[in-house]
Amino acid sequence: MDCNSVDMRILDEVAEKVIRGGMKIAAVEGAGFGLGGVITIVPDLGILAGITLRTIQKLSLLYGFEFNTDDETAELWIAAATALVWTSAAKCWRKKSSTNLCRV
Repeated sequence: MDCNSVDMRILDEVAEKVIRGGMKIAAVEGAGFGLGGVITIVPDLGILAGITLRTIQKLSLLYGFEFNTDDETAELWIAAATALVWTSAAKCWRKKSSTNLCRV
C-alpha cells in the first residue's frame, strides 16, 4: 500500500501514536536513569538520542521519506537538532517578556 493512497488523517493518527509511544519510553528511561543522578547522565543522553532518532525514523517512513545512506541518516540528526534549537528558541521567546536574559 502506497502512503499516497492513505488518508492524511489516518497517517496523522498513527503519527500521534508513534510520538506518544516514544514519549512514554523516554519518560520511563529518564525516570530509571534519573535515579542514578549525575553518574548516569552520559548513558541517559545516549539512550534518549537513540529513542529520538528512532521516533524520527518511524515518522519519516510513515510519511514516505526513505533513508538508506549515511548522508540521509545524518540529515535526520540535523533535523532533530534543528527542531531542538527552534523549540528552545520559541520557549525562550515566550519567556522573554518576564526575563531579560535568554540563552538557547
